[in-house]
Amino acid sequence: MLGALVRIPDLFATYASDGIAVKSLPSDLAEARSALMHEQLRDDRYFAAAQTFVGTPVALLRAHPQWILGLLLPAAVLWGLLGGVISRGASIEFGLGTSAPWSKCMGQALSRWQSLAMATLGPLLLAAIVLAMLPVFGKLLDVRGVQYVAGALYVVPLLLSFVAAGLVIVFLLSLPMLVAGVMSEGGEALEAVQRAFAYVLAQPARLAGALLVLSALGVALLALVALLTQLSLYTSSQLTTLWVSESTREALASQAMRGEASEFGGATGAVGTTGMLVGFWVKLALAIAPSVLVSFVFCAGSVLYLSMRQAVDGQHLSDIWDPAAGPRVIVPATVESDSGDGDDA
Repeated sequence: MLGALVRIPDLFATYASDGIAVKSLPSDLAEARSALMHEQLRDDRYFAAAQTFVGTPVALLRAHPQWILGLLLPAAVLWGLLGGVISRGASIEFGLGTSAPWSKCMGQALSRWQSLAMATLGPLLLAAIVLAMLPVFGKLLDVRGVQYVAGALYVVPLLLSFVAAGLVIVFLLSLPMLVAGVMSEGGEALEAVQRAFAYVLAQPARLAGALLVLSALGVALLALVALLTQLSLYTSSQLTTLWVSESTREALASQAMRGEASEFGGATGAVGTTGMLVGFWVKLALAIAPSVLVSFVFCAGSVLYLSMRQAVDGQHLSDIWDPAAGPRVIVPATVESDSGDGDDA
């Protein structure tokens, strides 16, 4: 669903037989992003690589404000809502050792959809508000009589830039835990953001080690699923075209492997329509690996959140929000205490 949402602009583009957009209303977002990143990442300039996080969104916002702003909110809502379903199930399985039906998880995520959306969008909006102050301050540098004062106070936009950059960095590090924070605690977005940010800042070394382990697992999982998908597509393309004519095989070969028409020209008539249908299913199959990776991100975020919560706050893994017991009631956990003091226990 997320992939379909971000490809909405492609519906207004006209494609040649090689699958490249020849007319776009607006111009191809992916092509603009690739060109910007290629420009900023050439010659292995690591500082320029960091600038990509700022330069690319700003350039795309300038070129296609209607699409970037129009897709940002529904993408954040979908990311939070569907991620909340996955995160809820993963939290229950990891914390309580039981499983929950997806329909129940969906209902619980729908009840918290506003918090889920704001947990993923709120920090970025705050950083955007801080950064929006910079052009306003910069305009003062061009006003006669105020220029000297603005120049003397240039430390203000520098501090705002540091705050915004730090906010974005911490947000990126805590991003896997934000949705899990809402679905594990049943609280508001602000509470989930505060907890996740606190865990990042409280024990960065533990967080870095956990992220390395989870990243390695994610890469291995993605490689395995991608290999399985490619092997399945190759087997299907070879065997299904085994007894067809040579012309049909050439027309369908690219569609059966990549879901795109051949770069040497697309087929017409019945074969062309058949190729489009085959390409639809192949594109759907190619979305399996990214979908599994997205699911893994939310599952890993749930495990990471509960583990960091236990390490920083001392809260038991099984302390999970129970909607049936009340709006903010969590399942009581049995915590073994080394101390014999009843208050401490």
